[in-house]
Amino acid sequence: MIRGGERPAAYRRSPRGATALSSTSTDPSFQASQVTRSVVSPQEREFYFREGYLTIDPGLPPGVVDGVIADLDGKYPDPLNGAGVQPPTRIQDAWTISHNVRTIAVAPRVMQILRELYGREPLPFQTLNFPVGTLQKAHSDVVHFSTCPPSFMCGVWTALEDVDEMNGAVRYYPRSHRLPEYGPTDVGVPPGDEGYAEYEKYIARVIRDFGLVGQIASLKKGQAFVWATNLIHEGSERKDLFRTRHSQVTHVYFEGCRYWTPLYSKGTDVCWREPAFIPKDLSVRLENSGTPFLQRQELYGQRKST
Repeated sequence: MIRGGERPAAYRRSPRGATALSSTSTDPSFQASQVTRSVVSPQEREFYFREGYLTIDPGLPPGVVDGVIADLDGKYPDPLNGAGVQPPTRIQDAWTISHNVRTIAVAPRVMQILRELYGREPLPFQTLNFPVGTLQKAHSDVVHFSTCPPSFMCGVWTALEDVDEMNGAVRYYPRSHRLPEYGPTDVGVPPGDEGYAEYEKYIARVIRDFGLVGQIASLKKGQAFVWATNLIHEGSERKDLFRTRHSQVTHVYFEGCRYWTPLYSKGTDVCWREPAFIPKDLSVRLENSGTPFLQRQELYGQRKST
């Protein structure tokens, strides 16, 4: 477990990335202190910024969770069959074809919780839907989704059925969000997908050197798990290959930031992002929204799609 500011010598360094890009960086925990809290208790807020995660009730309307599973049935690249679950697959941005997916992504109670935690308007920009556990190696989202000022991004993982240690729940490392933000420069590889495997090895060494202890995010159907952008997490082992693990991740930025991808950046050569935010008004009908991105887990293991 990380203790007040302790860092192995090999990892002591000056802030980089978004922090270096802006001299007016703002701590979101300070920003959050300026808002009137109504959904998040002071204890929950303190826990979130100390530990890096929070389990919440997203307050979803009846039928939405089952509706997502029904909407995406038959649309995953690798179907499920009676011989056991096939290797993990996912659908990116299914909110463009499923009203239920979009409903979860912009759930009003979740948006209010995030407003109170971060003190800024949340801007969901990507959904990922999974029929089974990912087995993805340990990483933090910040290498894919960073902001200037830093730390204004989070993930919201919603369980569409009961999730536990048997069907590949997320394993997370409490307080790891307080570590530096690691990217290609730290790993010693050039920017791009080619060095991602080395990045994963580097994060594995960070876990070992800091003595981080992973925990399983066991959720009941309909619960959600919010994690801070730099929290290290991974897909745990799928002990029961005949069980599904239907779930949805929504990636969320916050207003008033510039958005960039450390994985494709080096020094002042920054890969800025121009995300398409998910409309929160569910009465607005999406026209010509395009086709969601279907992706096999082999690609997902190399990089997180943008």
